[in-house]
Amino acid sequence: KKKNNKKKIKKTPPPKKKKTNTTAAKIDRAKNTLISKTAKKSDKAKLGTKTKSEKDKKSEKDKKNTAKTVKPPTKSSASKTKNDTKKNVDKENKAETQTAKTSKPAPKPVNKPTPTPKPIVNQKVIVSVTQAHILSEPNLDSTISQNLQIGAVLTVLEKNEDWYKVLFAGDKNTFGGWVSKSIVTDFNPARRDEIYRNIADRNFKNDATDFASAAEFLNFLTASQKEITDEKLLADLNFKRLMTLKAALKAIPADKTSENPYQIFLKAYEKEIIYSQPAAEWYVRLDNFWQLHNQYKNLPIAEEIAWQAANNPIAGECEGYINCYLYKLRTTFGEYLNFYPGGNHSKEALTKTFEFLQPLVVDAKDKKIYFAASDTSDRAEFNKFLTDLRMIISKVEQLEKARTIQQINQIAEGYR
Repeated sequence: KKKNNKKKIKKTPPPKKKKTNTTAAKIDRAKNTLISKTAKKSDKAKLGTKTKSEKDKKSEKDKKNTAKTVKPPTKSSASKTKNDTKKNVDKENKAETQTAKTSKPAPKPVNKPTPTPKPIVNQKVIVSVTQAHILSEPNLDSTISQNLQIGAVLTVLEKNEDWYKVLFAGDKNTFGGWVSKSIVTDFNPARRDEIYRNIADRNFKNDATDFASAAEFLNFLTASQKEITDEKLLADLNFKRLMTLKAALKAIPADKTSENPYQIFLKAYEKEIIYSQPAAEWYVRLDNFWQLHNQYKNLPIAEEIAWQAANNPIAGECEGYINCYLYKLRTTFGEYLNFYPGGNHSKEALTKTFEFLQPLVVDAKDKKIYFAASDTSDRAEFNKFLTDLRMIISKVEQLEKARTIQQINQIAEGYR
């Protein structure tokens, strides 16, 4: 029985917890978790609120400080600013549109080889005209840097199609600038004679000219004599020099001979010129022409020099004294015919002689205008002039000489 009792005895399981209690615990845990989360959120919210409040306070403080220094724009100014901004934008848009219309696309660069300038080593040019200038720029409208004298030698520094950039080293100063190629000629000392001849031919004028150009050209011809070696060229330049001196004297105003630059010019050439009171003019002395003729009488130019001497005026007035008239005729057309009885101007010289003597012949009988010499020496001079003229005319190769010889005989008979 005991054994059976033991077998029948079962172990009693532990009592189960009440269901209600378990559910309550879960609810309590859930509440606690919710409360905990809510507390955390509340703490964060409080912290965020506090931070935001501090930021707001700081922002309000900054606004107050800014308000002290910057005044808020009024409604009208804000509107004006807005309108101005709009206008500026419109202007910029309009300018961009206009630029887009007018601007052309930039041309594509062309790769051309850059020409290498040729070096100019000691190239010289000489001024070949009067009244020349050095200019500041290579164009005719630029300012004049310096005046140049004909015959001035310049060093070329640079050149283009129409201009030379030059340097002039004078005795007193050195200056540079631009000159037109038309007023200069290449200069080479070995070709000096040829260059001077071309310059003389280019500038020589046997008629009216202005005083400044004539005086400048005369200075060139005077200075060039020291550098010329060719005799024919030297004779030509000396002849042109006397003719240029004659032209310069003729260009001086009669009422300004005591003023400069005329007075300086007359003083410089006083040994070669003479003043004629009746004409109120200055003349080249006749002896200068005949001396030059005699110096080069074997050259072809000699006859031209003699012809210009025959036409050169003689200072003074004869006032009816017949010897004076005969002297003028003898030393002008008479002297030309003496050297060139068959010359290129012999016929014209003979005609001039006839016209000169005719008034004396007409008055030979009454002697109302002209009178003869009274003393022995003057009578001898009178007879000598007539004899010389008779011999000279007799050698002339012109048929008209007979009437001129007849004139001489009539004068000898009428004023003996």
